[in-house]
Amino acid sequence: MVADPPAFRLPHPLAPSLPQLSDAEEDELDGIIDRFMLFDVGRLPGPAGQQALKQFEALKSDAIPALLRGLARSARLDHDCPVTVIARRLRDLLLRSTDRTLLAFARDEVDSVDLRRHRGIVTDLKVRLTGRLALLDRSNTPEPPLYHDEKLAGLTVADIKKMLANNPDAVTARAVLGELATRKEPEVLEALALGASSPYPEIRAIGRKQLALYLSKRTDNQMSTLLRHDMIEVRRAAALAMLGSRSPLSIEAIALLKDDSAQVRQAVHQELVRQAGKDLAALGDNATSLTKAVTVWTAWWRQR
Repeated sequence: MVADPPAFRLPHPLAPSLPQLSDAEEDELDGIIDRFMLFDVGRLPGPAGQQALKQFEALKSDAIPALLRGLARSARLDHDCPVTVIARRLRDLLLRSTDRTLLAFARDEVDSVDLRRHRGIVTDLKVRLTGRLALLDRSNTPEPPLYHDEKLAGLTVADIKKMLANNPDAVTARAVLGELATRKEPEVLEALALGASSPYPEIRAIGRKQLALYLSKRTDNQMSTLLRHDMIEVRRAAALAMLGSRSPLSIEAIALLKDDSAQVRQAVHQELVRQAGKDLAALGDNATSLTKAVTVWTAWWRQR
């Protein structure tokens, strides 16, 4: 029986270009590989064996983690055939991939395989994976995009906000926040800001990245309005985006050196210092010093 798929699939944490399968689906793949090994050593004859072969040959890239587990099991057998065929299948799938995380994971898994039998077969696969990684680095081949399940589009903004409120892991957060950044509904902004304000640093970084991506598609006038938004993360992100642009309205972001939030003030100040290459006016800790900072940095911005 085929396992019921989850509501949507996330990128695999060890192979981000592949979907993360459920435990039941991984068990199903293990079963397919085990039945193939029985067929390959002559212990599963007839129609059942032919079906096992057909299922094995139909395995695709999402079965790579299961095939790596199968390689380890087959390497303990006295027969050469299963380990040879599984290694060849892995080679065919992996040497087409540009996912360095997947390739490094696969190489580490292959490296842990018992080499008392079939040393040559296993070592050859490891060498090929190492060569593939080196080739990708030499050619500056870009990483493939993260796996994106089209079912994510069926989630409402309210669904995603509920997931974010439950402190998801980084893989889930990256998937749902990335989906949000492609949306146009007005409530998307607040949901992205929730992710950007997560108490967990990794999720907060993901949220800020996706919020910045979302804001990069807004007009200058929209960004100017967002400098006065109620949410701290929105003001912070809008100010940084404007300071990084060539918009004539960018100078408005400097006024946020006097923002009510120290987090916003510090972010704007750090960006200005980065662009100037030195600190022309520190923030200080009182209204007078903040006003001076705005004056000095505004003058610098106009003259640069």
